[in-house]
Order: sequence, then C-alpha cells, then structure tokens
Amino acid sequence: MQKKLQKLLEQAYELCEDGNYVRALEYYDMALDIEPDNPNAMVDNGVTLQNLGHYNHALVMYDMILNLEPKNIRIIEKRCTIPCFYAVQTIHN
Repeated sequence: MQKKLQKLLEQAYELCEDGNYVRALEYYDMALDIEPDNPNAMVDNGVTLQNLGHYNHALVMYDMILNLEPKNIRIIEKRCTIPCFYAVQTIHN
C-alpha cells in the first residue's frame, strides 16, 4: 500500500511540474483515498488547488492540515498567502 501511495504522489508531482494541475489533483485524491491524513498529499493537494485558483478549497485543505499539525509553519505561511491571491484576482477582474 505504501509503494502505491508513493507512486501516486510522484506521478502527481510530475504532473504539477508539467503544469497539468487538474490531472495532478486526481492523483492527489487517489493518494488521499489510501491515506486521508497523509500530510505530504494534503500539502501538495492544497498547493495545487491554490495554483488552479481554487482558493476556498485550498483553505479547507490547509485548515485540515493545521488541525492535525497546528504548529506547521509551512502551512501557516501558505494559508496566509491566499488573501493576497484574492486581492490580485479582484484587481484583475
């Protein structure tokens, strides 16, 4: 099971590197089906959602991680960037 999870995460990462975020989300979802509280899958899923402009969903994912790891500075920092993205999006629309 662990090998399958690792393979899914690697494939999702490669898809993100290629800019194929939508397809990468499918792989992160499959990884989270195997291990719902996997912090690596959760973080990467949140970042991918944020890259796609799905800020509300990214916030939900980041909050889920913070419920598991309340002092995770990396996630606190990522979560804090989202209001900036909203502001930029609003200005450009």
